[in-house]
Amino acid sequence: MTLQVYRGIPYAMPPVGSLRFMPPVSGAQWQGVRLAQHYPAVCPQRLPDIGNETAAVQRMPRGRLDALRRLLPLLANQSEDCLYLNIYAPTEGESTDGAEWFDRFFHSQFSETIMFI
Repeated sequence: MTLQVYRGIPYAMPPVGSLRFMPPVSGAQWQGVRLAQHYPAVCPQRLPDIGNETAAVQRMPRGRLDALRRLLPLLANQSEDCLYLNIYAPTEGESTDGAEWFDRFFHSQFSETIMFI
């Protein structure tokens, strides 16, 4: 199955300034085509220290440590301006069988949140 991937689609105004700690406010609409090719910043979060592998595997399973190693480059870009979606949709004309989606994304330990359309 091939996917159409749309990265960094804003769903609300950045929660900064007077919008900080407030409910999300609808984002501004855009005109024309919007390129959705880059992952947006993630919301600020404290990342676990995995520099010392021996200590890290005492605090978490090996699989989680391996997943964190793959994800850390994406998690390094943090900002309060983080209200974006990454959308994955089957290429037009391809199967949308739910069992196939489940097996592909959840059993393969796909590390992103999937939004089904």
